[in-house]
Amino acid sequence: MEEKKKKKTAVRGLLWILSVLFVFYAVVFMVLFAEYRRAFGRLDYDSFKSNKAFLYEETDTESYPRECVMIAVPEGEVAAFFYKSPEKKGLILVAPGHTDPNDIKIYEVQSFVDAGYDVVCPDYHGCYNGTGEKGLGGYAGAAHDIDAVLTYVEGMPEYQDTPICLFGHSMGAYAVCASLSMNHRVKKVVAASGFDTPKEQWEYQTSTRARFLTPLVKPANRLFMNLVWGTDQDLSAIAGINSVDIPVLIITGTTDKYYENGISPLYAKRESITNPNCEYLVMDQEGHNDHYGYFLTDAAVKYRKSRPKDPVNRALYMEHDPAFMQQIIDWMEK
Repeated sequence: MEEKKKKKTAVRGLLWILSVLFVFYAVVFMVLFAEYRRAFGRLDYDSFKSNKAFLYEETDTESYPRECVMIAVPEGEVAAFFYKSPEKKGLILVAPGHTDPNDIKIYEVQSFVDAGYDVVCPDYHGCYNGTGEKGLGGYAGAAHDIDAVLTYVEGMPEYQDTPICLFGHSMGAYAVCASLSMNHRVKKVVAASGFDTPKEQWEYQTSTRARFLTPLVKPANRLFMNLVWGTDQDLSAIAGINSVDIPVLIITGTTDKYYENGISPLYAKRESITNPNCEYLVMDQEGHNDHYGYFLTDAAVKYRKSRPKDPVNRALYMEHDPAFMQQIIDWMEK
């Protein structure tokens, strides 16, 4: 009799534990899908914080005219904006970061056009001018979109013999590097504050939210990525870099809050990079050593630290350092 009671107690205890785990992981999956929809769902300009960055229409459009070409991808269309320079030294593809519209790259675009380069800068499918109601769908979606834009450019008669360079920041850096394994005619790449794989980046982002629960969340997160991204979760920027022998410049700050230990994963994992022409630029000057600050002037960094309220001086908030941009251009031209 006593033995039966013990067995019943053990069974009840096990059922209670299983019930708790079921509820816990059901909640985890709900949170993961909610975070996924927030991060990679449809983006439009009403969700873009234009109080801190210009829209193209608010800049000198007469000096920097552009043409939009819609490029079909399986999930929608990429909106590729072409800017032309009279000198036509080459073509630079500028890849935006996560949740960024093409507009936020207008400072870099103008610097490259002024230096004599044609530029193409896309809105990814599902984002802003790009079509697709389901949104980007994941980090790898950006890499596939860059692949589609490069395929389109390489088919344009005017760029048949034109040197093509790639420039990306954050997710844009990941995307341009991952696209290197897709067999394109690229001369040089600049990858600023980039990561290696969607899996690695997503796990880091979710762990910063889960904190001490990370070991429990991890199995559900792995299953989630398998269901949502499949093999795309392992589409690697470093594998792309290693698939070519062209010059690649990897830039990192030293206090980047978006990455572990304050440095970009592309730099942190540099021992895995076998491309003999890969170079590194470490930005360690105070105020200019985070995820984005090295692009900015001292005045812009100081203004940002003041936490300005509306109306924000947007020109100053995003003011780019001409010397740093020239350093990038000089590296592309050497």
